[in-house]
Amino acid sequence: MNNMAVCNYIVGVLGAVIGGLIMQAAAAFPLEFTENGPGPGFWPFTLGAVLGAVSVLLLLYTFVNKTDLHGVKVQLSSTGNKRVLFNDGLCCCVLCAHQHSRLLSGSGTYDCGCYASYGLSQL
Repeated sequence: MNNMAVCNYIVGVLGAVIGGLIMQAAAAFPLEFTENGPGPGFWPFTLGAVLGAVSVLLLLYTFVNKTDLHGVKVQLSSTGNKRVLFNDGLCCCVLCAHQHSRLLSGSGTYDCGCYASYGLSQL
């Protein structure tokens, strides 16, 4: 599993699935433009579509160049990868702790002024 082609296939399929799920979830909200701007589902739907498209491009690239990519080994346990994964985990922990503290303190209501225009109540 430690060659680039296999890793690209895994990442491509996961990205396409996640992009599709994001698009499906965002389609539950209005997507059209109004006088106040795009609907609340527009940008998540667009980002899900971009993620899906880039994932399909990665899969096509890997399929076309599979003979070259099978020779490229992926070193998941290298020092550089360990640093990146540690920093990603640290950022996730900090963001989750910050979000949790905002919700516990009562300041996590996300008042952006757009709730009334869509007839929604605040969280």
